Amino acid sequence: MNIIDRLKQNNFTKYFFHEIVVRMIVHLNLVNNFIFPPEWFTDRTEMCFRWYPDGDGGQCRGPSRKLCAKTNEMTSWYRDDTDRRGGGCRMMWGIESPLSPGWFQNVKVCFRWYADGDGGQCGDGAPAESCASIGQYTAAYRDDTDNRGGGCQMSWRLIIPSDAPGWMLNIRLCFNWYPDGDGGQCGGGADRNLCALANNWTPYYRDDSDSRSGGCQMSWGLKTVDQP
Repeated sequence: MNIIDRLKQNNFTKYFFHEIVVRMIVHLNLVNNFIFPPEWFTDRTEMCFRWYPDGDGGQCRGPSRKLCAKTNEMTSWYRDDTDRRGGGCRMMWGIESPLSPGWFQNVKVCFRWYADGDGGQCGDGAPAESCASIGQYTAAYRDDTDNRGGGCQMSWRLIIPSDAPGWMLNIRLCFNWYPDGDGGQCGGGADRNLCALANNWTPYYRDDSDSRSGGCQMSWGLKTVDQP
């Protein structure tokens, strides 16, 4: 083989391996985008909860009327202490994500509820299931549990569209709670940390706060698959 033929062969080999490396990088980037959430989601997307009292304000408390948490964090604690005092507490949930791509605008957060006793304690006309698109909030749900029989069962879900990337399938919507007094008012036997993968409902949480001592602390958030 003469020198010219050797040079041609070496250039072809370099080109061949260069193409392999380029295709591997492209493939790895596609895999990375499919598995790992992007920065706009981890750093600029928030799970939010809004509330306000429509009577005695001592029945609902939080550091602000709007509580938000970035992905893999939980909102500040909201205290539910409704009882026989006048009025109740209005509650709404939403997701805010100002830098998200178009497909994410079809993501929704949903809330559902039902009364397992005196229905006057729950909802006050709110739909049994309410969903909100990005930047919007679910219909206002009225919490007015007291000494009447039964309580209110509550559950949450994250809905994602069919064209969502793979990492979104593993996002969980989580609800944490604990009693700061008589524990019989909160949970109804539910785990303290209730999470559900996208497109699934969390297990129900039972709200039965009344005139017993203390109340129920509540918090919400979105978590990626690698977080507890």
